[in-house]
Amino acid sequence: MTTGECASRFMKLVDSFLLIDNLLLVDNEIKRWWKSYRKLEKYSTIEEYLKDWVSDKTKNYHAKSRLVGNETCICIPPIYKKGIACRPDGRFTLGADFVAFWIKVQEKHELPWQIQSNGTRDPSGSKVTISWIIAAINTNFPNEDMDGWQNFEYSHRCGRQIEFCLEVECGVWESRSINQSRSGSICRRKCNHCNELLCACQGIHNPHCF
Repeated sequence: MTTGECASRFMKLVDSFLLIDNLLLVDNEIKRWWKSYRKLEKYSTIEEYLKDWVSDKTKNYHAKSRLVGNETCICIPPIYKKGIACRPDGRFTLGADFVAFWIKVQEKHELPWQIQSNGTRDPSGSKVTISWIIAAINTNFPNEDMDGWQNFEYSHRCGRQIEFCLEVECGVWESRSINQSRSGSICRRKCNHCNELLCACQGIHNPHCF
Protein backbone atom coordinates (compact mmCIF):
# COMPACT_ATOMS: atom_id res chain seq x y z
CA MET A 1 0.00 0.00 0.00
CA THR A 2 1.25 3.46 -0.84
CA THR A 3 1.33 6.77 0.96
CA GLY A 4 0.77 8.45 -2.41
CA GLU A 5 3.88 10.59 -2.04
CA CYS A 6 7.43 10.04 -3.20
CA ALA A 7 10.79 9.46 -1.55
CA SER A 8 12.29 12.80 -2.61
CA ARG A 9 9.64 14.63 -0.55
CA PHE A 10 10.25 12.32 2.38
CA MET A 11 13.98 13.10 2.34
CA LYS A 12 13.22 16.84 2.31
CA LEU A 13 11.30 16.27 5.55
CA VAL A 14 14.14 14.20 7.05
CA ASP A 15 16.76 16.78 6.04
CA SER A 16 14.66 19.50 7.67
CA PHE A 17 14.44 17.50 10.91
CA LEU A 18 18.23 17.10 10.94
CA LEU A 19 18.83 20.77 10.17
CA ILE A 20 16.55 21.96 12.97
CA ASP A 21 18.10 19.49 15.43
CA ASN A 22 21.52 20.92 14.57
CA LEU A 23 20.21 24.47 15.03
CA LEU A 24 18.93 23.51 18.47
CA LEU A 25 22.51 22.65 19.37
CA VAL A 26 24.31 25.69 17.95
CA ASP A 27 21.79 28.54 17.73
CA ASN A 28 20.75 29.97 21.11
CA GLU A 29 17.91 31.98 19.60
CA ILE A 30 16.37 28.85 18.02
CA LYS A 31 16.80 27.04 21.30
CA ARG A 32 14.95 29.84 23.15
CA TRP A 33 12.12 29.67 20.61
CA TRP A 34 11.84 25.91 21.12
CA LYS A 35 11.73 26.24 24.91
CA SER A 36 9.09 28.99 24.70
CA TYR A 37 6.45 26.52 23.44
CA ARG A 38 4.70 24.60 26.20
CA LYS A 39 4.35 21.39 24.16
CA LEU A 40 8.03 21.42 23.16
CA GLU A 41 9.98 22.66 26.17
CA LYS A 42 10.43 19.24 27.80
CA TYR A 43 12.12 17.77 24.71
CA SER A 44 15.77 18.21 23.72
CA THR A 45 15.47 16.95 20.13
CA ILE A 46 12.88 16.63 17.40
CA GLU A 47 13.21 12.84 17.59
CA GLU A 48 12.10 12.86 21.24
CA TYR A 49 9.08 14.98 20.36
CA LEU A 50 8.14 12.85 17.36
CA LYS A 51 8.33 9.59 19.34
CA ASP A 52 5.74 10.95 21.78
CA TRP A 53 3.69 12.34 18.87
CA VAL A 54 3.55 8.88 17.29
CA SER A 55 2.69 7.29 20.63
CA ASP A 56 -0.20 9.72 21.17
CA LYS A 57 -1.60 9.12 17.68
CA THR A 58 -1.28 5.35 18.13
CA LYS A 59 -3.33 5.54 21.34
CA ASN A 60 -5.85 8.13 20.15
CA TYR A 61 -6.68 6.20 16.99
CA HIS A 62 -6.84 2.82 18.77
CA ALA A 63 -4.04 1.14 16.85
CA LYS A 64 -3.95 -2.61 17.52
CA SER A 65 -1.77 -5.60 16.73
CA ARG A 66 -2.90 -7.61 13.72
CA LEU A 67 -1.52 -11.01 12.75
CA VAL A 68 -0.50 -11.20 9.09
CA GLY A 69 0.74 -14.67 8.19
CA ASN A 70 3.48 -15.28 10.76
CA GLU A 71 4.10 -11.57 11.36
CA THR A 72 2.38 -9.02 13.59
CA CYS A 73 1.71 -5.46 12.45
CA ILE A 74 0.43 -2.48 14.44
CA CYS A 75 -2.48 -1.00 12.50
CA ILE A 76 -4.97 1.85 12.80
CA PRO A 77 -8.37 0.19 12.29
CA PRO A 78 -10.65 1.18 9.40
CA ILE A 79 -13.08 4.05 9.62
CA TYR A 80 -16.69 3.54 8.58
CA LYS A 81 -18.55 5.70 6.09
CA LYS A 82 -22.22 4.83 5.65
CA GLY A 83 -21.50 1.40 7.08
CA ILE A 84 -18.61 0.69 4.70
CA ALA A 85 -15.11 0.08 6.08
CA CYS A 86 -12.57 2.49 4.59
CA ARG A 87 -8.81 2.78 5.02
CA PRO A 88 -7.82 5.74 7.24
CA ASP A 89 -6.00 8.60 5.57
CA GLY A 90 -3.05 8.27 7.95
CA ARG A 91 -2.04 11.94 7.74
CA PHE A 92 -1.98 14.05 10.89
CA THR A 93 -0.96 17.58 11.83
CA LEU A 94 2.43 17.65 13.52
CA GLY A 95 1.05 19.66 16.45
CA ALA A 96 0.16 23.35 16.77
CA ASP A 97 3.23 24.35 18.80
CA PHE A 98 5.57 22.33 16.60
CA VAL A 99 4.13 23.84 13.42
CA ALA A 100 4.31 27.38 14.85
CA PHE A 101 7.95 26.80 15.81
CA TRP A 102 8.72 25.38 12.35
CA ILE A 103 7.23 28.40 10.58
CA LYS A 104 9.26 30.71 12.80
CA VAL A 105 12.50 28.82 12.05
CA GLN A 106 11.96 28.83 8.30
CA GLU A 107 11.67 32.63 8.37
CA LYS A 108 15.31 32.69 9.46
CA HIS A 109 16.68 29.53 7.82
CA GLU A 110 15.83 27.89 4.53
CA LEU A 111 14.30 24.48 5.19
CA PRO A 112 13.84 21.87 2.43
CA TRP A 113 10.33 21.07 3.75
CA GLN A 114 8.20 24.21 3.84
CA ILE A 115 5.08 24.78 5.94
CA GLN A 116 2.97 27.58 4.50
CA SER A 117 1.28 29.83 7.03
CA ASN A 118 -1.96 30.41 5.11
CA GLY A 119 -4.23 31.36 7.99
CA THR A 120 -5.96 27.96 8.10
CA ARG A 121 -6.18 25.51 10.98
CA ASP A 122 -3.91 23.06 9.13
CA PRO A 123 -1.28 25.05 7.18
CA SER A 124 -0.04 23.45 3.95
CA GLY A 125 2.78 21.04 4.77
CA SER A 126 1.77 20.61 8.41
CA LYS A 127 -0.02 17.29 7.87
CA VAL A 128 2.30 14.33 7.41
CA THR A 129 1.69 10.62 6.92
CA ILE A 130 2.37 8.95 10.27
CA SER A 131 4.20 6.04 8.61
CA TRP A 132 6.70 8.58 7.23
CA ILE A 133 7.40 9.86 10.74
CA ILE A 134 7.88 6.30 11.98
CA ALA A 135 10.25 5.63 9.06
CA ALA A 136 12.20 8.82 9.82
CA ILE A 137 12.55 8.03 13.53
CA ASN A 138 13.81 4.53 12.71
CA THR A 139 16.09 5.67 9.84
CA ASN A 140 14.15 3.59 7.31
CA PHE A 141 15.31 5.61 4.32
CA PRO A 142 15.15 4.94 0.56
CA ASN A 143 18.32 3.56 -1.02
CA GLU A 144 19.70 6.59 -2.86
CA ASP A 145 22.09 4.34 -4.83
CA MET A 146 19.15 2.82 -6.73
CA ASP A 147 18.00 4.28 -10.03
CA GLY A 148 14.84 6.34 -9.73
CA TRP A 149 14.85 6.30 -5.93
CA GLN A 150 13.39 9.82 -5.90
CA ASN A 151 10.05 8.43 -7.10
CA PHE A 152 9.94 5.43 -4.76
CA GLU A 153 6.88 5.06 -2.56
CA TYR A 154 6.66 3.79 1.00
CA SER A 155 4.78 0.53 0.78
CA HIS A 156 3.92 -2.15 3.31
CA ARG A 157 4.75 -5.82 2.99
CA CYS A 158 1.49 -6.78 4.72
CA GLY A 159 -0.57 -5.26 1.88
CA ARG A 160 -3.24 -3.95 4.23
CA GLN A 161 -6.24 -2.73 2.24
CA ILE A 162 -8.56 -1.14 4.82
CA GLU A 163 -6.26 -0.69 7.82
CA PHE A 164 -3.31 1.69 8.10
CA CYS A 165 -0.12 -0.17 9.01
CA LEU A 166 2.35 1.50 11.40
CA GLU A 167 4.91 -1.32 11.64
CA VAL A 168 8.37 -0.08 10.70
CA GLU A 169 9.61 -3.61 9.90
CA CYS A 170 6.80 -3.85 7.36
CA GLY A 171 7.69 -0.65 5.49
CA VAL A 172 9.86 -0.64 2.39
CA TRP A 173 10.77 2.02 -0.20
CA GLU A 174 10.23 0.77 -3.75
CA SER A 175 8.84 1.69 -7.16
CA ARG A 176 5.14 2.35 -7.63
CA SER A 177 4.71 -0.74 -9.81
CA ILE A 178 6.24 -3.04 -7.18
CA ASN A 179 4.28 -1.28 -4.45
CA GLN A 180 0.97 -1.81 -6.24
CA SER A 181 1.75 -5.43 -7.07
CA ARG A 182 2.00 -6.27 -3.35
CA SER A 183 -1.78 -6.03 -3.04
CA GLY A 184 -2.25 -9.09 -5.24
CA SER A 185 -3.61 -12.21 -3.56
CA ILE A 186 -1.09 -14.57 -5.18
CA CYS A 187 1.69 -13.37 -2.86
CA ARG A 188 -0.16 -14.64 0.21
CA ARG A 189 -1.12 -18.07 -1.06
CA LYS A 190 0.59 -21.00 0.64
CA CYS A 191 3.04 -23.07 -1.38
CA ASN A 192 1.86 -26.70 -1.68
CA HIS A 193 5.38 -28.01 -1.14
CA CYS A 194 7.04 -25.91 1.57
CA ASN A 195 3.97 -24.27 3.18
CA GLU A 196 5.64 -20.85 2.90
CA LEU A 197 3.87 -17.93 1.26
CA LEU A 198 4.40 -18.01 -2.50
CA CYS A 199 5.96 -14.54 -2.32
CA ALA A 200 8.78 -15.90 -0.14
CA CYS A 201 9.02 -19.30 -1.84
CA GLN A 202 9.06 -17.97 -5.41
CA GLY A 203 10.87 -14.70 -4.69
CA ILE A 204 8.05 -12.61 -6.16
CA HIS A 205 9.10 -9.58 -4.09
CA ASN A 206 12.27 -8.69 -2.24
CA PRO A 207 11.74 -8.36 0.65
CA HIS A 208 8.83 -10.77 0.47
CA CYS A 209 5.24 -9.98 1.47
CA PHE A 210 3.73 -11.12 4.77
